[in-house]
Amino acid sequence: MMIQTMQIAGGQWQRFRDALESADLPSDDVDLPNRTFFEFTRDGETVGWGGFETHGADGLLRSLVVEPAYRSTGVGGEMLRVVEAIAAKQGIARFHLLTTIASGFFEQQGYALTSETLSRL
Repeated sequence: MMIQTMQIAGGQWQRFRDALESADLPSDDVDLPNRTFFEFTRDGETVGWGGFETHGADGLLRSLVVEPAYRSTGVGGEMLRVVEAIAAKQGIARFHLLTTIASGFFEQQGYALTSETLSRL
């Protein structure tokens, strides 16, 4: 079954922040303007979280976190493609990200190292 996507709202914010903190990712700025985040579920179970910041035609991928039970199952790539598609519909032409621990995953997904960031042009 495909994953379902729901924009984070209400009580989901704390669960999202908890997931970010568990993954050693920043959580203090997720509710600032120009940021959109999603909860991803499959069969009613949360499989991950992720989103992006909007900067004109550029998007900054933010906080893609796969729940431990779903890692190495293809869910991360599926979540990434959903986020990219939503961002493209909102006018994002280029995606960038900053990562120190997942560069191999993003390179496998078509991103390339450009200076200090991985970008999909």
